[in-house]
Amino acid sequence: MVKADVGSGQLSGCLTGIELPLDCYELNEGIEIRSSVFELFSHPMIAFSEAPKGSPTPGPWAAVQGGFHSKCRAELIVTDSSPFNGIPLLEIAWLIAALFRLKVEAPIRLAVVADIPLGELPNNDVFRGRMFEAHTVQIGCFRRERQLLSIADLHEVRELLPTLVQSMSDETFRRAFSIFDQSIWTGRIETATTLIWTALEILMGVSNERNKSKAIPSTIAECIGMDRSDRDRAFNVVKELYKKRGRIVHAGRGAEDEDFIQLFVIARTAFLNTLRKMDQERLLPSVS
Repeated sequence: MVKADVGSGQLSGCLTGIELPLDCYELNEGIEIRSSVFELFSHPMIAFSEAPKGSPTPGPWAAVQGGFHSKCRAELIVTDSSPFNGIPLLEIAWLIAALFRLKVEAPIRLAVVADIPLGELPNNDVFRGRMFEAHTVQIGCFRRERQLLSIADLHEVRELLPTLVQSMSDETFRRAFSIFDQSIWTGRIETATTLIWTALEILMGVSNERNKSKAIPSTIAECIGMDRSDRDRAFNVVKELYKKRGRIVHAGRGAEDEDFIQLFVIARTAFLNTLRKMDQERLLPSVS
């Protein structure tokens, strides 16, 4: 969950995992996403003496194995939050990244944020950029390192963003969505599995149901199924996965990669379909 902002008038951030089909796209008033190239890297070093107070660590240094290298091909620019009731710019940027994570099977993260355009960072003698989603491990259902988005992908993110922002004012939805989005940073599929089931129970409103083994598969199947036969298949799949969830939580057993991927895709679809339904309801004309 986002708790802090960067600057006050503008936020820029680089997104991993996606490429744009055009140079620039307006996601909303005051929000653009642009094609850009950023290479984010870090290599760990070891020093052999303590740094004097207020001074750099003295040499000699030696490189050690590890570090990371992220390829970012999109820059997000947020300059106006007034269409979203003035919520922090950083929260808008996080929600946009989270929306892309629902749609794209690639490791998307808002890697670095700054209060100036990222291209201007080399011209500043102070640190204006900082890591945001800086976790060393990201898990999920990833088919590729980076996905080329379609115009339709961008259109749907633009359409769903106001709905997501509005929905986050509901504490129940916010809790469910935040828990699901945080599950990808846990580093262990057993922990992520537990968090995803918690998020689904909250989203589906079945936390207080006595017979969860039936209520949860039924409500999830209704949410993600395209037709009756599809819902029947989904019910059986979710029911079996929920049984395995019990073995993980109560018996301390490990989770299988295939089961986690299946659960992750189900949860992602459930959240996306819920937002689509909310968007349709939001756009319906009121009747007096």
